[in-house]
Amino acid sequence: MLVYRGKINWYEYAVDEPYTLVLPNDWTSGAPLQAIWQWTVDGQGVKKVNVVTVSTIKQVALSDTSTAASSWPSEAAYYTFETSFSSSAVPPKTIDITMINHPATADRNGKSTFSLELAYSLPSPGLFHTSTPGYSIFVGKITWGEFTVNNPLIVIVPDGVKQGGDILILFQWDNCSAGKSKGPVDYKEHIQYVNSGEGGSTEITVKVQNWLHYGLTLIHSILKLG
Repeated sequence: MLVYRGKINWYEYAVDEPYTLVLPNDWTSGAPLQAIWQWTVDGQGVKKVNVVTVSTIKQVALSDTSTAASSWPSEAAYYTFETSFSSSAVPPKTIDITMINHPATADRNGKSTFSLELAYSLPSPGLFHTSTPGYSIFVGKITWGEFTVNNPLIVIVPDGVKQGGDILILFQWDNCSAGKSKGPVDYKEHIQYVNSGEGGSTEITVKVQNWLHYGLTLIHSILKLG
């Protein structure tokens, strides 16, 4: 599994918003991927709308300059994401994404380019040889006082829900204690406890940075934060 994180800017619709790209398998044609971001405001004027896109890589091409390029459609093929990265790094540490809308409007070129950094990877033998059959991704919203209000919360369990297993908790601050706005939060921790809850739910306890405890309840692919 490869997880990339960065920021997306798309005119007034996405202004410095978190963007997460998850590849459960690898950078090969036909491989699945999931892109998750937030519209600052969507086309209907609704603010802070989660976007969860499940797609497949359309193609991957290797060039003579040790770079690789791929593309995939999303949002019912309204947008295409073209990706480039160095194939000499295994896995790629940084990728550049160009977002293209179709058709381009007369007053806009319909393109925006941004970079993502590798936030997490499971051990893999090579650039095109990773596999994570037991992963789970949960997407919701988080509000924590005035520090983060109605922002995307992404929880990734890369290798199954089990005690000691890896877990990623990803979101952003609207305002953090250091005074920085829209600061990313990427917690990569281990599951401390797993218990059976009511109604077939699974309760997970995670300790973050020796001071903050998260209680997570997973109910039929729905995430609740306690």
